[in-house]
Amino acid sequence: MYFINKIARWLSPLRAMKAFAGKLLQLKPLLPRFSLSLTVLWVIWAMGLLAIWLWGPLWTWGEIKPLGSTGNRLVATLLLLLMGLSTVSWYLYKQVQHALPGQQAAENLPYQASIDHQARFLDEWLQHYSQRSHLKNAMYSRPWYIMMGESVSGKSTLIRKSDQVIPLNFQSELKREMYDGKALKSLGLFLTQPAVLIDPPGEFFQQDEHDKDKVHHRGGRLLQHLLDWLITHRPRQPLNGVVLTINIQELMAMTAENRRMWAQRWQTHILTLSDRFACRVPVSIVINKMDVLNGFEAIYPALSQHMRNKTLGVSFSLEAEYGDSWRKELKAFWEEWQQNLNQLMPEQMIGGTTIDLRSALFCFIGQLSALQTVTEETINDLLRHYNRDPGRQMLIRGLYFTSAIQQNRRSDFFQDAIAERYGLRKTTQGVWQPKDNQSGYFLHDLFSNTLFSEPNLAGENAEFTRLRRHRLTLATVIAGGVALSLLSGWYYYYLKNYRAGELALKKVETFQKIGSPDASKPLGADWLPHMDIIRDATLSYGDYHEKNSLFSDMGLYQGDRIGQLVEKTYLRFLTLRFLPQLMADLQTQLEAAPDNSDEKLALLRIMRMLEDKSGRSIPLVEEYMRGRWQKAFTGQREVQERLMQHLDYALQHTDWAGERRKGDRDAIKAWEPFVGNVLSAQRELSKLPLYQRVYQNLGIKAREQLPPDLDLRTEIGAQFDTVFVADEEALLKIPQFWTRYGLAHYLTKQMDRLVDITGLDAWVLKLTEHTDYSDADKREIQRQITDRYVGDYVSRWRNALTNLSIRPFADISEATDALDAVLNNGQPVWRALLLLRDNTQTQLQAAIVEPDVPVAGASKKEQKVAQVLNIAQKNTLEQMGNQPEYVLLNRIGRSFTEQKALVEHSEDQNGQLRQAYNALTAMNAELHRISNAPEPGKAALLLAQMRFQQNSADSFFSAKQMSRNLSEPLGRWVGQLADNSWEAVMGLALQSLEKEWSGKVVTPFLSQLADKYPFNRRATKDAALSDMERFFAPDGVIDSFYKDNLKVFVEGRASAVDGKSVIRPEIVRSLQQADKIRSVFFSKQNGFGIQYAISPIELSANKRRAVLNLDGQLIDYTQGSPSTAHLVWPNAMRSGNESKITLVPNAVGASPRSIGYSGPWATFHILDKGELTSIQDGSFDIRFTVDGGAVSYRVYMDASDNPFSGDIFSQFTLMDQLY
Repeated sequence: MYFINKIARWLSPLRAMKAFAGKLLQLKPLLPRFSLSLTVLWVIWAMGLLAIWLWGPLWTWGEIKPLGSTGNRLVATLLLLLMGLSTVSWYLYKQVQHALPGQQAAENLPYQASIDHQARFLDEWLQHYSQRSHLKNAMYSRPWYIMMGESVSGKSTLIRKSDQVIPLNFQSELKREMYDGKALKSLGLFLTQPAVLIDPPGEFFQQDEHDKDKVHHRGGRLLQHLLDWLITHRPRQPLNGVVLTINIQELMAMTAENRRMWAQRWQTHILTLSDRFACRVPVSIVINKMDVLNGFEAIYPALSQHMRNKTLGVSFSLEAEYGDSWRKELKAFWEEWQQNLNQLMPEQMIGGTTIDLRSALFCFIGQLSALQTVTEETINDLLRHYNRDPGRQMLIRGLYFTSAIQQNRRSDFFQDAIAERYGLRKTTQGVWQPKDNQSGYFLHDLFSNTLFSEPNLAGENAEFTRLRRHRLTLATVIAGGVALSLLSGWYYYYLKNYRAGELALKKVETFQKIGSPDASKPLGADWLPHMDIIRDATLSYGDYHEKNSLFSDMGLYQGDRIGQLVEKTYLRFLTLRFLPQLMADLQTQLEAAPDNSDEKLALLRIMRMLEDKSGRSIPLVEEYMRGRWQKAFTGQREVQERLMQHLDYALQHTDWAGERRKGDRDAIKAWEPFVGNVLSAQRELSKLPLYQRVYQNLGIKAREQLPPDLDLRTEIGAQFDTVFVADEEALLKIPQFWTRYGLAHYLTKQMDRLVDITGLDAWVLKLTEHTDYSDADKREIQRQITDRYVGDYVSRWRNALTNLSIRPFADISEATDALDAVLNNGQPVWRALLLLRDNTQTQLQAAIVEPDVPVAGASKKEQKVAQVLNIAQKNTLEQMGNQPEYVLLNRIGRSFTEQKALVEHSEDQNGQLRQAYNALTAMNAELHRISNAPEPGKAALLLAQMRFQQNSADSFFSAKQMSRNLSEPLGRWVGQLADNSWEAVMGLALQSLEKEWSGKVVTPFLSQLADKYPFNRRATKDAALSDMERFFAPDGVIDSFYKDNLKVFVEGRASAVDGKSVIRPEIVRSLQQADKIRSVFFSKQNGFGIQYAISPIELSANKRRAVLNLDGQLIDYTQGSPSTAHLVWPNAMRSGNESKITLVPNAVGASPRSIGYSGPWATFHILDKGELTSIQDGSFDIRFTVDGGAVSYRVYMDASDNPFSGDIFSQFTLMDQLY
């Protein structure tokens, strides 16, 4: 028993495996059959996966490589896998739907079980047929015909007795089913050598008495399913023909009306089938059971087997379908048939046959005559179409007679008709004996030579043809498009490579012809024209290093051939011309650098990386040279970019030291000018303290291993530019080496192997010997490095914050945006302080509650819990205190205690940050009040006037005062916000004031006075005295505007901001000139006017008298002692306003000559006409020349207020801009 159990236990896994294999085999029908197209698709899919990883990194689309990164290739692989999985899932879903149809559908649709049974039968038969045919397209290897007819038409017997059926060794499980208590035959499919025959049972074409709709009765449903199955499996040509069978006995027994109804019914079936298949199906009519005609036994049993195999009937010609030609062909056949029978009759009569046979022979011939008429009428009824196009009418190809088996009684249709008419009993003409009923007449050749001889006459399915043409057209268009695309692509890339070759050739020729470089340009810029040309030639095909010659340019890429040839010249040029130029500049700096300095070590490192590829760090070299070129070629961005392109190519592809090691004489000669300085610097710098070299190496390696620099603009946020401006853009970027991330993830991890990081310096300095450092030496190196690191860390962050200033505001809207950002939106000030705190403070706060101090107001249990937590926190802090990260951050954090306190006490109402925010909130409210006022400019002007006139403390002034007590940088930022916001308010106030100044002062002056005398000495019109008095009088236009608006900005506290005058100096000078005009022409006693005295001095000898009329005041002078006259202007006692000088000559009868002017300013005009001869304090002499004579006068006035000085008016101008 023990062994039996062991064997059973051993066999149990095998049974499980067998059961599992059985379940897998059940899924076999659901698996796809691997056809050629499906196999090709899967192969393409697998090749796509392979191509992603093999050729994906080399594929270039434009200027990018979509599959260059591993992540992109993973995404593409997942997409391909998802596509394959989706395709397989969809296929399995369809297979399961097909194999396991829903039971609900079977319950809802009538006769669904019969339909499913028929579907399984058809699929099984088709499977066996396909396996037997061994052809790829088995469905179309033979034509398919359908037998149609009543249940008693004998169509199934015709097939069996035709000797055409090929057995498939297929036993269907489809059995007879009971329907209304009747056993009904099922569908039959027969394979013959030339064709496949479908033999549907007569039930398919019968209509139930209770179901008037033929679609809903069982046979109709099964017929529809059969037609659908044919369309599914033979869409191109579902059927090649229809064989319509009819029992001759049934045909002759019908009345004319019944025959018409029979013809109409079968016409409907056949035309419906033709419409369903969208093709015209040819019909062959077979009249079966000729053996029932009395007299058949007298003629045909005597025929030979050869004659029996022949076809008895007529095949209509194709032309017979038009018109009544078929009648003639049918009549001709009948006449020939009857003629043959008539010729046979004498022989039968003489041959000694019995009287019964002779009587049967006469009866047979008579029945044939009647059968002709019936047959012709039947065919005519079948061809009778109503409202149907000729191409869609029934096509009858022939009429044939057969006798498959002889087992019925023989009849005389004439006698039967007479008996039926007169109610007599029908007579029996005889019954075929069983031994005589085994012969088939006219069957063998009927199927093979007649019915199956025209398989393609039916044509193809019109819908299938239309769809195939559409697909063919689409495929042709697609193929044409693909071909055109390929040809276009090849042509395009051919021309592209051809032109690239021409370009390379032209560039090389130009390079050979180019002259000497411009030696005045430093740092390799003198060789730029040469390098640009040879670089363009090298890259005329693109960078062949980044392209796959097999796939690039559709296989036509030539850059890998020609590009290499030109590149050799380019690389040679870079090595022997460009790099030595850079080395020469670096050598100059190396010589000027202090001895044993970090600067000298950094320069030597760059020089070594330029010439030796083995230890080269491309980003480090490019960063240094970028800064060097920026200083040398400031404002020449294009030159800098071109030089950087050549440097990048040189760093990637040149190895100067490697060529020297290979013995290249030109490379050795080019290196000779630098070898001395390099060796000297290496010997000198190798003596530097190790910590100094290690610290530099730490910074260099940090750039390679850590993320990109910390950008304050990015970290502070999108509102950075709204609030801040950087004094130096370079200080906005802090290398990750001096951030908390760099300290925690890089520096602290390198502390234990600092001495081992000297590999780079060993390469730079070519140090080969190894020094063994003691633990004390290593601790000293660590101390030196940490001290320097902490100092640089603190300096970096201090400089970064000092570099941030509040940007000046162009207007109030910018000021409000900045304050809104500070207080509400992005809070850049808070984020800047928070960023500083996060990079200078440890994660665990230093404040530790003493474990022995109880918590006030707490229960004993709560106090015990608090003590336990405090002890754990203190222990954690003690553990962290020994960690380098914590130690360094503590040292760094001591330098930013005040700044960190701003963040830590941000919620304290008395904290500095809260006080600053309150002050900024008040400023922001004041700015919003001004901007929302109906006239913002006047509101700003009023605020400014209140501040300067009444010495009131506004929110801007308060914020400025408060900022002096805040910690840096918050105090500086708050003060700058206050100053810049007030400048925006002042700007808006001055804009409003300027608008008012232009409208009230400048415009009246320009329109009334500026273009008139005396302000314009060349003007022909004089200024009206009323306009002059209104504009310049005390409390006049300009004086009142000055007192009301400008005085506070010219004389008060607002006269200067940051040492600069608020009002333009030109405006101040104009105001001073206006005040001078006012003091000269206006007095408190007399108002507008001036007083002066004038005295004659000399009269020329040829004149005896001079009369000076000044505004109606006469000064008459003759040769003799002069007298002084006191005058006024304007003279209100005289309305003429005329002034002139008149000289009377000595000659008798000579007329006096005069020069005169009229108008309010006539006095000034006449004085302007004279010539000043002597100018003294308080007086001036003026000489008038008239008609060859001259007279001189002396004018007396106040020395400080000379109204007749021309500059007093000409120097007075006004401009629109106030500030």
